[in-house]
Amino acid sequence: MFTVGKRLVFTVVIILFMLTLLPPVSPAAQPGEFPDIKGHWAEADILFLAGKGVIGGYPDGNFNPTQNISRRELAKIALSLFPAGAKLSESGSGVPDYPDIHSGWGQEYLSTAANYLPGYTDGHFKPDAPATRYEVAWLALAASLVERGHFKQENNRLFIELPMPDENAWRQAVKFKEYTGLPERYRKSTAYLPEDPGKEDFFNNAGYFLTDLNPVALLAGAGILKGYTDGTVGLDREVTRAETVAIVTRVFNTDFSDADKYLLEPAGKVYRPRTVQLTSANAADRLNQAGVFYQNKYDDPLQRARMIYNLMIHVLNYDWDTREGLEQYAVADIAGLMQTGKSTDEGLVRYYATLAKAAGLSAQTIKGQGVNPGDSGPHTWVELNIGGVTVSVDPTYGVCTGNVYFNNFSSWDSQGYQWIKE
Repeated sequence: MFTVGKRLVFTVVIILFMLTLLPPVSPAAQPGEFPDIKGHWAEADILFLAGKGVIGGYPDGNFNPTQNISRRELAKIALSLFPAGAKLSESGSGVPDYPDIHSGWGQEYLSTAANYLPGYTDGHFKPDAPATRYEVAWLALAASLVERGHFKQENNRLFIELPMPDENAWRQAVKFKEYTGLPERYRKSTAYLPEDPGKEDFFNNAGYFLTDLNPVALLAGAGILKGYTDGTVGLDREVTRAETVAIVTRVFNTDFSDADKYLLEPAGKVYRPRTVQLTSANAADRLNQAGVFYQNKYDDPLQRARMIYNLMIHVLNYDWDTREGLEQYAVADIAGLMQTGKSTDEGLVRYYATLAKAAGLSAQTIKGQGVNPGDSGPHTWVELNIGGVTVSVDPTYGVCTGNVYFNNFSSWDSQGYQWIKE
């Protein structure tokens, strides 16, 4: 009897410990029973989503509207409200994988959210890091567009039909303090747009020139993203549970079906990288951790190389600002790339090759000329030696346009693409 009693106590302790690991929901906190939201500015939105079973309260019955929300919690909220986005999943050809999304609650939401939200530049997803205002708006927007049928799946890749922001949307966007200088930047740019040789019609051409800001302009024009009292939109600010609920509800209530034009964008396109500030030694160590993860998880070296490629196109962006108008430019080291989240071809190749080597692959940087239907010039890419077979990888084209430049260079010849070694 004494032994049974000890086992019973031990079991109860274990159960109580496991309960502390559950996400913040409470069976006792029914919709309309959150005492700390009475009179709160987001009360109606909170009750709306609570009524749909998308959000809940904490064990004490409160909602805690001023508490920051994590990326894990955001994934659960957005993909519960728009379940079609959660059901759609690409095959292994394009989905990224991260060392830190395989533990804790909500893994089914995290694995899908990783298709839409960027990972951090150190090769991790950081699910329990605070979500930013932009991430809340973007994940809700992407999931809602998929929910309403604005997507395509081609060759196991998921694309989102993103409505092109109209003139009014861009006029709203440039009201935010961060973007008041965009029209002048457009006029001074060396980029050439045949539709606007005089560089005077910013508001009708901005969507082609500032593609990374298209989601921001779209959300601003729809009144989903609103400015703070200081005039900023604060895209990188951490957001509270109340702010999250308000933004997600606005997306839910907005129909973009009447858009005149749509842009077909890869679901994982990185509009706004999640960067980290690390020393060179720490940056190398962090990539080494990610490399060991891939080596241990993916026995097939070709699949391992592919997963590293998928990671890159979900965490990094191309540095168009640095490239434009410059024949020579400094190439940041790995730590510098992690701090900015963007680089030109040499920096992107260095990142891929470093991570590939950390994952036990033989990777060599190749310099030469890149030729495509719209451009040509000095270019850098990677060659892997896998079982005596050369596998060519172009991280730069991948980051710019999607995950379609992996081990298939010869198939691009007929479309006017060439990689010519020095």
